[in-house]
Amino acid sequence: MDDEILKKTEENKIFSGEITPEDMDELLYPQEGNHEKNKKQVKETFRWKSGSEKEKPRVQQMTDSAVLRLMDRYAEKSKNAALESGSGQNVRLEPTLMITDSYWYGSSAKLAFKIGEDRLYVIKDLSAFMAAFENGEEIRYGKALILHHFEENFDERSRKYLHFLKSFYNESNNRALAVYKKSLNDNVKYMYLNGPTLDAYMAIWDEDTEIPVDIEGSAMSATIVHSNAHISIRISDMGKSYTIELLNDEALVLDGQERLYIFEKGKLYYCDPSYSRNTRDFLKTIIRNKLTMTVMKKDMKGFYNTVLSSFEPYFSFISDCDLSTYEPKPLVAKVYFDAPQEDFVMGKVFFSYGDEEHEAFKPKDLIKSQDLRGEYQVEQLIKRYLDSYDAIGNFAYIDGDEDKIFDLFSEGLEAISSNAEIFATDQFKGFKIKPPASVRVGIKVSGDLLDLKFDLDGLDIHELTEVLNSYRRAKKYHRLRDGSFINIQDNALGEFSELADVLSLSAKEIERGTVSVPKFRALYLDALFKQSEGIKYNRDTVFKQIVRDIKDVSDSDFEVPTTLKPILRNYQKTGFRWLKTIAAYGFGGILADDMGLGKTLEVISLLLSQKESEVQTTSLVICPSSLVLNWESEIARFAPELKAIAVMGTAAERLDKIAGAAEADVLITSYDLLKRDILYYEDLHFHYEIIDEAQYIKNHNTQNAKSVKVINSAVRFALTGTPVENSLAELWSIYDFLMPGYLYTYRKFREKFEIPIVREQDKKILERLNKLVSPFILRRLKSDVLKELPEKTETTMYAFMDGEQKKLYLANLLKSREDLAYELDGGDFERRKLIILAMLTRLRQICCDPSLVYEDYTDVSAKLELCLEILDTSLASGHKVLLFSQFTSMLEIIEKELIKREIDFYKITGRTKAQERLRQVNAFNEDDTPVFLISLKAGGTGLNLTGADVVIHYDPWWNLSAQNQATDRAHRIGQTNSVQVYNLIAKDSIEEKIQKMQQAKAELADSIIREGEGAIASMSKDEIIGLFE
Repeated sequence: MDDEILKKTEENKIFSGEITPEDMDELLYPQEGNHEKNKKQVKETFRWKSGSEKEKPRVQQMTDSAVLRLMDRYAEKSKNAALESGSGQNVRLEPTLMITDSYWYGSSAKLAFKIGEDRLYVIKDLSAFMAAFENGEEIRYGKALILHHFEENFDERSRKYLHFLKSFYNESNNRALAVYKKSLNDNVKYMYLNGPTLDAYMAIWDEDTEIPVDIEGSAMSATIVHSNAHISIRISDMGKSYTIELLNDEALVLDGQERLYIFEKGKLYYCDPSYSRNTRDFLKTIIRNKLTMTVMKKDMKGFYNTVLSSFEPYFSFISDCDLSTYEPKPLVAKVYFDAPQEDFVMGKVFFSYGDEEHEAFKPKDLIKSQDLRGEYQVEQLIKRYLDSYDAIGNFAYIDGDEDKIFDLFSEGLEAISSNAEIFATDQFKGFKIKPPASVRVGIKVSGDLLDLKFDLDGLDIHELTEVLNSYRRAKKYHRLRDGSFINIQDNALGEFSELADVLSLSAKEIERGTVSVPKFRALYLDALFKQSEGIKYNRDTVFKQIVRDIKDVSDSDFEVPTTLKPILRNYQKTGFRWLKTIAAYGFGGILADDMGLGKTLEVISLLLSQKESEVQTTSLVICPSSLVLNWESEIARFAPELKAIAVMGTAAERLDKIAGAAEADVLITSYDLLKRDILYYEDLHFHYEIIDEAQYIKNHNTQNAKSVKVINSAVRFALTGTPVENSLAELWSIYDFLMPGYLYTYRKFREKFEIPIVREQDKKILERLNKLVSPFILRRLKSDVLKELPEKTETTMYAFMDGEQKKLYLANLLKSREDLAYELDGGDFERRKLIILAMLTRLRQICCDPSLVYEDYTDVSAKLELCLEILDTSLASGHKVLLFSQFTSMLEIIEKELIKREIDFYKITGRTKAQERLRQVNAFNEDDTPVFLISLKAGGTGLNLTGADVVIHYDPWWNLSAQNQATDRAHRIGQTNSVQVYNLIAKDSIEEKIQKMQQAKAELADSIIREGEGAIASMSKDEIIGLFE
């Protein structure tokens, strides 16, 4: 039946299900008979939300005919399964390898089969036998055997033969082979074997000692021998010729694709591939030639060189004549090199056998060329390195191709010398390849700068810039000004190229040999030099001290404030010392601890330590609006001696608070209010500037990002669970706040890092970026530092849409595909992303509950039913539940269901005021209210809800880190129970594709914070199309 389609009207949109009259007849009257009297037309209509009149769909009165046919099909399968399992048969299938011999065609093989239990019957029609397995047919083979054709009715050994037949037996191919063997009348009785099928059949018997065979009508068991057959050849002098005889006159040779199988005197030899490859053609030829062949004496040398020498190691020879005069002499290849002109190299090759010599690259004389294989190998080697050929002079050459000349001198001559003697003129020897240069770098700290001095051995420093340019173009060499080559495929130049690139060294700075760079490059340089295999470096004492202090803060002299010592966990004390050390050297950093580990408390300890230093300073904390009061209350709780002012209220009230900043230890404001009040901060100077939930500045073009970056502050820190969510541009924006210029301008960062990593998946560039950013990121995972924190179990629960919900989803999906094609054909893809996003949102809403889109929808929602089941089970077991959805209208539907069930709950959305939000959070953690409904955007960050131990994500969001932050409202410090997380997904829907996208984007964050694979940027056109597939 055709899928329902979506239609548009001018005033409102109506979604209609349509059906053809023919399909309606089949739907209502699947049985034969007179049904004209009772025909009815069925039409189901759902309306978009509007003031139009609602219609209730009519209920179908009869089962689909397709369903009835499906029932019959499964009933037949059940019958077959019963027969298959209950027959109790133990049937044997026994093959026989039948070998026939023909002087014209040689030996050939075919298989005959017998079947039975106690008594065996010949299978007379293999095609019918194989066809019977398709439907489990019942066939009588004799009085004592009626067989249901199921594989399970055969013994274990026989199943191997069945698998072989199912894999290789083909009726048409078998008929063609029978025609070739002139046995057309037997094409249904036997399976004829070619090279591949012979190998496959013989492999079944690989571990057996005997195999049943039939030799020209004589049945027997042949002994399997895993070795080469002993073949004897007699060579007789007949005066003007030699006669060559095969003495194994009873041997039958079967030709497999990989090996030969030779039957002789009751034994079947499995010959190895090398033996088979070198003897196959000779054996086939001499057998077809009635076991003998004649070679005239004038051709014997050529025959010896080409044929006899190939199989000589494998056979035994009997001869009454001296053949030593025909034995080939050893090949000596000689190559004469010259360079008569600039960048022109030529080579002439000769082959010598004792006193006889001839030129290479000419048609082969089978008498003169006594070692054909050796000659061909030398010629191919010359062609690999000298790719042009002069037919008149008969020499190979290179003309003006520097790459080829370098390859010849760097590797070709050595390879050729292992196969030939080399002679060269002085001009040719004049080409030189210099060894790689060695690099030395010295570093010392000078105030806020690092002074670097570098020089090179074996290379004029004035040519270094040109050498580096060649290296960056991935060349293997550089041609120096004196005409010589220098190999640049070494670690030292590669590492120095990275150094010059990261430090943005100019050509003048490189040629000068000295440069000064910001001190914040110290940790990157240390990481580069520690991994270096080619650069020799020397660091002064101050440089070493900086690196030691930041890499290992456990022994630092910074003391945790006395009042917080008993409160902070050990890893938080380490975090405090890391923050203090970073600040002491004037750097900035990202505190990227796992969500729920207490980053706020670590920062509070930093602020309190600054107050205890008795140097009067003011610090600024910038956070989302919903967290301003949370920061204020946390400071009051853990460090009441800090004077913290929350910059809130009217514009006049905020101005008054900002004006009194000098009297406060900490100002707390939101991103939104900072944008409005930015002019009031112009004349203020802050010691610490701390941004919480740093993803708020991920877009460097927004006012959020611009505002925090113009604040005058000495040291800057960023707090976030994941510094990168969806693109490397976010990472750049955060570092541009922390230490402007550290990751260059965004244009340069995009060119150096983002494009190579995102588009080209360049792992070396990703590793380089890691060296740059990782020293200034402190990230600890719960699994690493909180061994006592209860485990978190995540489970994906699938809701299966059916009935009207499934019809609506499929119809909308079909219409969305049509609309998508229309939008994409219109060009300007970026401007149409909002339209496409609306299509995606509609599909996601139907997955949640179709009533979010269709006001008059009254049928069930599969996901809502699943959610209520999980709620009922959880509450019955005494658990408290956090339920997240990004659609507040969905929360309203769930709210109605909770009221209907008399279940108490709290609810937070974006409209909930900060004071009310804090009141509900505290109440939920203390009282018995079992459910907290939270919109993902409003409550995904900054809330402590450890009173709950079950988390339900009703719908997946595009960003996995947003979901993880929401989950960690419950799975954080203070939680004493294990946390169960349920992710509800509509099966076979767009939600499953969103899950895959979440994982892909999570890999990008991991690749920067810790080792990982690859990077995913913003959605491309192809990715968006993929969501609708």
